[in-house]
Amino acid sequence: MLPKRILYLLVSAFLFLGSVSQNPNFDSILNAIPKLEDKYDYCHRQIYTYENLNTATALLLSKKKLQFAKFLNDKAKIAGSYNDIGNQYLDLSNYSEALSNYIESSLYYASIPDSSGIADEYSNISLIYSYKEDNETAKRFLLRALRIYKNNNNKKGYVSTVMALADVCRDLNQIDSAFHCYNYVIRNSKDSTDLLVVYNNMGLYFSDINNVDSALYLYELSNKYNFGLKNKHNYAICVGNIAECYFKKDDLPKALSGYLQALELSMQLQSPDLVQTNCESLAAYYKKARKFDSAFYYLERAKTISDSLDVHDSDLKLSDVKSGFDREAKDKELEIKKLENEKKEQEKKDMKIIFIISSVCLLVIIGFAITRYKSKQKSYNKLKALNDEVTLQKTLVEEKQQEIVDSITYAQRIQKPLLAKEEWIKKYFSDCFVLFKPKAIVSGDFYWAAELNDKFYLAVCDSTGHGVPGAFMSLLNIGFLSEAIKEKRIEKPNEVFNYVRNRLIESISDQGQKDGFDGCLICYDKKKSKIYYTAAHCTPLVIRNDEMLEMDNDKMPVGKGERTESFTLYEFDVKANDRIYLYTDGYSDQFGGPKGKKFKYKNLKEVLLSEYINKMNKQKDVIEEVFEEWRGELEQTDDVTIVGLKV
Repeated sequence: MLPKRILYLLVSAFLFLGSVSQNPNFDSILNAIPKLEDKYDYCHRQIYTYENLNTATALLLSKKKLQFAKFLNDKAKIAGSYNDIGNQYLDLSNYSEALSNYIESSLYYASIPDSSGIADEYSNISLIYSYKEDNETAKRFLLRALRIYKNNNNKKGYVSTVMALADVCRDLNQIDSAFHCYNYVIRNSKDSTDLLVVYNNMGLYFSDINNVDSALYLYELSNKYNFGLKNKHNYAICVGNIAECYFKKDDLPKALSGYLQALELSMQLQSPDLVQTNCESLAAYYKKARKFDSAFYYLERAKTISDSLDVHDSDLKLSDVKSGFDREAKDKELEIKKLENEKKEQEKKDMKIIFIISSVCLLVIIGFAITRYKSKQKSYNKLKALNDEVTLQKTLVEEKQQEIVDSITYAQRIQKPLLAKEEWIKKYFSDCFVLFKPKAIVSGDFYWAAELNDKFYLAVCDSTGHGVPGAFMSLLNIGFLSEAIKEKRIEKPNEVFNYVRNRLIESISDQGQKDGFDGCLICYDKKKSKIYYTAAHCTPLVIRNDEMLEMDNDKMPVGKGERTESFTLYEFDVKANDRIYLYTDGYSDQFGGPKGKKFKYKNLKEVLLSEYINKMNKQKDVIEEVFEEWRGELEQTDDVTIVGLKV
C-alpha cells in the first residue's frame, strides 16, 4: 500500500490535471471566429464561466479579451477588460498586479468619461488596501465611491459598496457602523450574491468573538443563497467557515469532512490563499486529534501546495517570453544594421551637396551679419537703459508689496487671538472641529465664543467683504458681541443680535453704509440640554439618527437693512450624539468642478451626511479634501468657515 503522503499528492495532481484538461483549446476556437467583435464577446462569456471554476483560465481569457478590445479601439471595453484582469489577480492574491490593472481601468473610465466605472474601481482598490490591512485608506476609497453612486442614483453599486464598507468598519472595530451597513444591505438588496456574502461576513464577526452558534447559523443561511453553487469561490470559503465552527464545537468528524471538501474546491479553483488556509486548518485539526504526522504534513504543505498550482505554468510562460524576446531582439539587430548602412551611403551624398550650399550661404550671412550688428548695437544700448529703469521700478514695487504683506500678516496676529480656541469649545462638546480657510491672509469670517452664567455662547459669522476690509469689520463685530454679552450681560441670543445691530447703525451706517454680518449665535445650556439660538441669513444644521434637520432663520442681516423687527429666539432640545454644524456661505459658493459652477448648499449637506458617523477631525479632513478637489486650479471665491459640534 502506498504511504498516505504519496497517495494524497497523486490525488491532488489528478484533481489539478483534471481541471486543466477540461479547458478547451481557446486559440483554435478563437481562430475559427471571423469577427473581432465576436471574438471579444466569446472571451467575455467564457470568463464568467471559468472565474468560479479555474481562476488561472479566467485570467488567460481576460488577457485575450483585452487584446481584442484594443484592436477594436473601444475604451469602455478596454476599461472593462483591465477590470476583469484585476479581479483574477485579486483571486490569485497577486495584489500589486491587481492594483495596477484597476488603476489602468479607472484611467480609461475617466477618459470616456464614466463616473460609475470610476466608482467601481474605487471599490476594487479598497479591497486591496483592506487585504493589506490598511483599512483607513480602504474606507476613504469606499466613501468616494458611495458619493459617486449616490449622485448617479446607482442603487446596485451603492448597496455593494455599503456591503464592503461594513467589512472595513468591522476590521476597524467600528462594530455599530458595520452592523448598520450589514442591515442596510439586507433591507435593500434582492441580489442573492450580496446576501450570501453579507451573512458569511456577519458570521465571521460572531466567530471572532467565539459566539459559534450564531456564526454557524449565519454561515448556513449564507449557503442557502448560493443556489446551484453558482459562486464556487464563495461556496469554498463558506464550507471552510462551517468546518471551523464544528472544530470549535469539538464535532471533529464534521470539521474534517468540511476541511477536506473546502481543500478540494480550493485546489480546483487554483486559489493559493484558500489552499494554504485549508491546509493550515487541517494541520490544526490533526494536532487536536493528536495525529502529529498528518498535522506536520499539512503544515509543511501549506505553502508548497499553493505554489505548486501555478509553478509549472509560470515557468512555461517565462520560457516562452524569454525565447520570444531573444528572437525579436535578433531581428531588430539585423534591421538596425541594414538601416545604418543605408544611412551612411545617403549621408556621403548629402554631405557634398550641403558643403556647396553652406559655403554660399555662409558668405551671404557674414555680409548681412556685419550690417545687422551695427544696427543692433544701437538698439541694445537703448534697451539696456530701459531694462535698468524697469528693474529699478520692479524692485521698488516688490519692496512696497512686501511692506503690505508684512502689515497684513501682523493684522492676522491681532485677529487670530480674538477667535475662539478649539480647546475651549471642547469643554462643552465631546468632539468638535473648526474648518477656517480665509481667502486672503486675514478674514471677514470669524468664530467667537464667550461664557455667561454657566452658559456657553458660540458665534459663526460672515462680515461684509473679505481680506483687509472684511477683517476690520470682523474686529468691529467681535467687539460689539463681546460688549453685549460680557459688559451688558445680555443672555438671549436674539437680544444680543438686536444690540449689535443698533451699535453698527450708530457707528457706521449714519454715512449711508449697510455693512454688518450674516451668521448664527447659539447659547448652550448644558444643565437643561437645550440650545437657544438666533440666525441671520444662516441656517444651522443638526444630524440626528441618520436624518438631517434644517433649522429656521431670519432673512435679514445684522446691520442696516430693509427689515427692522427684532431677531427671533429659537430653541431646541439636544440629545446625546447629536451633530450640530454652523457655517458661512463661502463653502457652498465656491466655483469649481468640471463646468466651473458653484458647489451649492445641497452638495454641502450631502457631504456632511456621508461623513457624520466619523470622528470630527476625520470629517474635517474629508470636507476640506472635497472642497480642494472641487476648487481645482480656480481661485478661492470667499472666506470659508464650518464648525462641527458633537453633543
